[in-house]
Amino acid sequence: MAVAGAPSVEHELAFSHERYFFFAFALPLVVAAALEATVVALSDRLDRKRVLAIAQGALAASLFATAISRDAWTLAFALAAAGTTSGVACGVAQAAMIAKSDHDADRAMLAWSLYASFGDILTPILTAAALASGHTYRFAMALVGAVVLAQSIGTLACSRNAAAAGISSPPDDSSMSISQAFSRAIRMPRLWLWLFASASCTLLDEIVVAIVALRLAREGHASAAVAALAAVFFALGAAIGAHVTDRVMRRARARRVLLVTAMASLVALAALVSTHTFAAAAIALFALGLVVAAHHPLSLARAYAMLPGNPGVVQACVQLFVAIDVGAPLAVGAISDRFGLGAALASLALQPLVILACALSANDATETS
Repeated sequence: MAVAGAPSVEHELAFSHERYFFFAFALPLVVAAALEATVVALSDRLDRKRVLAIAQGALAASLFATAISRDAWTLAFALAAAGTTSGVACGVAQAAMIAKSDHDADRAMLAWSLYASFGDILTPILTAAALASGHTYRFAMALVGAVVLAQSIGTLACSRNAAAAGISSPPDDSSMSISQAFSRAIRMPRLWLWLFASASCTLLDEIVVAIVALRLAREGHASAAVAALAAVFFALGAAIGAHVTDRVMRRARARRVLLVTAMASLVALAALVSTHTFAAAAIALFALGLVVAAHHPLSLARAYAMLPGNPGVVQACVQLFVAIDVGAPLAVGAISDRFGLGAALASLALQPLVILACALSANDATETS
């Protein structure tokens, strides 16, 4: 909501681009990282349904707090709480999918990306509808909070039924303790390389959507509601891209898919930088979402495959790359204020270059299967 509604947030709180990226991205991520890493690691040995229900309830409360925030610091800490609880809920749910994937992390992660993209499609539509009807991002936040609260109640009820499959799963059957899993992970440099690659995908996700929304509103003179709708096209592309990638993976190796899509995303990003109208930006965003959809799931799947039986530990290790999540929006915000939103958009080419380098360096069966 704070991404698709970036122009609304900047206007209400009188933020510069740099301050927006600091309070909406960087500061919340710093606060969220440590708690999220701890909980998702422990989820390997806990009842995931119950952990998920608690996280969803806390997320609902955080969204309500975000909706009523009236200053920058309250917004930042409310978003930090929302980021933490959302990260825990998503991390636990994702770990459950990996645990049930029967050693096919690629398919599990692509399925995750496909379903997650549905939320990415609905979010900007809801935000745009709220803005177009005279409300602000606050109304949309409160509405989503109510939906998440209902989900929490449903998950908690489901956790009482041992026969229900649901989202969560029982603790993993692993011969290693959590400390042993962390000790093993530390000694696996290729694991950290793929985690770095997956972390870099933040550049062509919320950040690119926020920049395009701001650019359409500031330079294209689009209304905040119209600018928010641009995110729908990126999410649609990502949803179709995840589905297409799932089908392609039945015939091609992950390495080849990553190489082709990384090069294609550079072309799509170049087209996006050159656009200034809503129609052109929407088409370019759709194309970009289509080709980058494979990057995060396949990169993270390589890491999951290297530490089987401990998806929560892998999720915790991802949190150690919070410097990327924090530094990227700060750097992009600084570039936006000093050189313009077009330059900030062009700087996001770093992400496909990282994917390209990692795919080129992959050379063993575990990484390229």
